[in-house]
Amino acid sequence: MFLILRSFFSHKTPVVIVQRLAKFLGLTAGQQLCEDIVTACDFDTLKRADDNRAAPDNLNKVFDQFNVFQKVGDWKNQFTIAQSEMFDEFIARQGKSHFAFSFRWH
Repeated sequence: MFLILRSFFSHKTPVVIVQRLAKFLGLTAGQQLCEDIVTACDFDTLKRADDNRAAPDNLNKVFDQFNVFQKVGDWKNQFTIAQSEMFDEFIARQGKSHFAFSFRWH
């Protein structure tokens, strides 16, 4: 089972997205909890959280474990063969019309 979120909508309606995520995970999350999660995960809140926090000694080692500069489509290399087949099957079942993109201009 997959959950697909569009970043545009998560930016415009974050509380609704948190509620959908909780439902997808089979969790009960009230309005206040979802609002608290959105507030705690806000970029400004997260920036301030690191202001008084010292970097760990092994920071470079931790960053070396992540491949930050991946290419488009490189996510396929992270899947096992079974995961790739399962994902392909899911996409085939959904059909192209299910994944149509919509754009909003400001």
